[in-house]
Amino acid sequence: MDIENEKIFPKTIMGLQNMGNTCYINSCLQVLLRIPELNWLLEQDDFTERIKEDAIETIITKQWIELRDIMCCNEGIMRPNQFLHHMREMAKENPMYEMFSGIEQNDTPEFFTFVIECIHKSVSRKVVYRLQYDEPKTAFDKIKLSCLSMKKKVNEKDYSELVDLFYGIQVTKIVSEKNVVESVRPEMCFWISLPIVNYNNDPFDELHECIQWGLQPEKLEGENAWYNEKTKKKENVKLIKSYWCLPSILCINLNRFSLDGSTKLTNEVNFPINNLDMSPYVEGDNPEQYKYELFAVVNHMGGLNDGHYTVFIKHNNSKWYHINDERIQEVGNVLALTSSLAYCLFYRKKNE
Repeated sequence: MDIENEKIFPKTIMGLQNMGNTCYINSCLQVLLRIPELNWLLEQDDFTERIKEDAIETIITKQWIELRDIMCCNEGIMRPNQFLHHMREMAKENPMYEMFSGIEQNDTPEFFTFVIECIHKSVSRKVVYRLQYDEPKTAFDKIKLSCLSMKKKVNEKDYSELVDLFYGIQVTKIVSEKNVVESVRPEMCFWISLPIVNYNNDPFDELHECIQWGLQPEKLEGENAWYNEKTKKKENVKLIKSYWCLPSILCINLNRFSLDGSTKLTNEVNFPINNLDMSPYVEGDNPEQYKYELFAVVNHMGGLNDGHYTVFIKHNNSKWYHINDERIQEVGNVLALTSSLAYCLFYRKKNE
């Protein structure tokens, strides 16, 4: 990638005015602007030529490219009026996106997913995905085949380069008391959503504790025993989760809210800035490649429906900045990134 291309590596920082409950959008857009892998794709002719004019999501892709082109080359403050207008009009036409059609407060993870999915759907296409394999001989082979078959099924119908950039594969295994893998269920995953307390509401101090707790084995026994379709009997088993592979851009959401949004957890979780090693949680090929560095943190203060969002971003000059809508301030100490307000963490895979 051309590091001198401002559309890929922005040289300036522009604030975005809050247009009424749009802080969650502003924070999300600042994160998107700091993903050169995505910016690079949007600069490639063979990528943009595939934009489907008849796709309802295409307007979001085009509006983001226009807004990005302004933000990446200018300083000061701007009102993202045009982007907001087209986004709301598009959301009104599609029940799936209706939550973004008004001026109500929404959640940054949901909006970030919305923008990425819109770009994906505006350029996605059917592809030929050839899968060559030998008959599985080990549990590892069985899991690998299951993951690759699922990926083939998904990609053949609806593929774009954003899948590799933002989506990993999580695996859920059913393992018998004799340590036999009875069932494998792979799923595409975008966000890694992590608990920050255990069942007793004891807080976790470190991000790795959150990850380990989220992946801890679960026993299915007694009344909750697993029904084996082959034997037609219930069996005591363990449900084990792991990751087969992880994406280039790793999006982590700290679960600070109860399911109904009425309660918020405010404990501080320490997270790595320069080296997040995810290899212990990956069982696919070459797990050692999954080492990441932080490039953005979205903060949340207040309640779920009446809160406020800000963002820390790592700029191309390697300095960190705090962006609160139109207000921009350099961060003197990176320890400020870790606070009880940290809500969404964005990591980039390191090139080693």
